[in-house]
Amino acid sequence: MLILAVSSCLLGNPVRYDGRSKGDPAIIAAPCRLIPFCPECGCGMPVPRPPIHCRGDRLTTTDGQTDWSDRMEEFVRQETLRLRQLGINGAILKSRSPSCGLTDTPQFDETGRPTGTGAGFFAARLHRLWPELPLIDEIAWNMPEKRAEFLSAACNFGIL
Repeated sequence: MLILAVSSCLLGNPVRYDGRSKGDPAIIAAPCRLIPFCPECGCGMPVPRPPIHCRGDRLTTTDGQTDWSDRMEEFVRQETLRLRQLGINGAILKSRSPSCGLTDTPQFDETGRPTGTGAGFFAARLHRLWPELPLIDEIAWNMPEKRAEFLSAACNFGIL
């Protein structure tokens, strides 16, 4: 059976900054073992909490007053080790999240001005630490062809 790490909010857990969830029925129903994780809660952010964003190479509250970067860096290292020990085959991440977005997370410069989109803080570092791990977001998961590609990669993950 495939083991997938999943952004906890996508499994219906109320861990988002506003105390809500973004449960995705297609992910919840996946015939896999699903391991929930939340980088924001994992690094000590409360629920609810002030919104955060990627500001340059830092992860801060939107007003720039609180910097979570160092705590998130430590969480990424610890969580990568934990997920490796659990033998996951891939991960489903929350799109547009300042932590988990793969390509569509709003990015800002050091002064808080928008600069475009990119990977969330956790997702970028997870990919850097474990580049071969198959990753997908819930938008692609809900596209049959993208889901099939991801599942094929996940099934073959770790096979020499």
